[in-house]
Amino acid sequence: MSASTSSAAKPLRCFYLKIGKKNSFADEWMEGKGSNPLGRPAAVIFDQCTIEEIRNGKSDRQAKDFYESSLPPVRDQILMIVVGGRKAWFLKPAGDLIEHNSPTDTVNLWKIMPVKIEAVRELKDIPPVLAGINANRNLSSGTYREITNWGNIKAIYCSLNLPLPNEHLNAENCSAARLLACLSSVELETLVAKLLEGAGCFVPAYRGGNGRDVDLFAHNDQNTDVNLDGLVIRSQKRISIQVKGWTDLKECPKTVDCLIGFGVPRSSNCFDDKWLLSQVKACPKVATWLRRSLSWLPQEFVSKCGL
Repeated sequence: MSASTSSAAKPLRCFYLKIGKKNSFADEWMEGKGSNPLGRPAAVIFDQCTIEEIRNGKSDRQAKDFYESSLPPVRDQILMIVVGGRKAWFLKPAGDLIEHNSPTDTVNLWKIMPVKIEAVRELKDIPPVLAGINANRNLSSGTYREITNWGNIKAIYCSLNLPLPNEHLNAENCSAARLLACLSSVELETLVAKLLEGAGCFVPAYRGGNGRDVDLFAHNDQNTDVNLDGLVIRSQKRISIQVKGWTDLKECPKTVDCLIGFGVPRSSNCFDDKWLLSQVKACPKVATWLRRSLSWLPQEFVSKCGL
């Protein structure tokens, strides 16, 4: 599934589209059935503004982006992603926006955009970082939002077997954080758990459950301390860990013993992406797991990131 690394065309703008709560209407709108009045694949957003109000700047950002995505000059550079049920749809705009009155909703107007389905993929056949995109609270709390996470963008390109945008292969963008951002949040937590297990710790679960800020617990049942370049787990002791991707946190939350996150300042209880990748590379079994998990990426990018 790895994308080619040959020169790419102008980068696409990728948008997350949600059709109904939890994308419950995705199938009928993609198949041109049910409440879809066009009888062909179409994207839709539901809100109170008219198309004229959108044109005049009297709408929110999502409606504005949806309208502008339909305009002929930019259609070729727009890609919409819908993830619902067991499928992911990759869509391109294919017509002007149409305003439609709902037969049941007296409050909202439907803004409908004809689309061309570029591809349909089973979730099992796309990278987990993209298959689990609905878990992204910022995206899933909206209807139509631009995808800015480079891990998701790489997953989109690779799912369509498109060459990555050239900027993704620039030296300054081939870092530990850029590589690890290609993991889903669950995969990232699993990576840390496997690393701790590799050091001899017992990790009872690869997710922390409902505890505030807690993603993992690690127990050191050994007679000697575990020391992973500053992350110390004393003999017969246990620690709680928060695992974050990109984060604005500057220190470890008081609710956990240590924080592992991209770009966090290094300290006795804060460990960044460079630390994490370094520890993974020092543990052959975990490094093998990470390479396999990211095997969908172009090898050129993985190598430039130092894995």
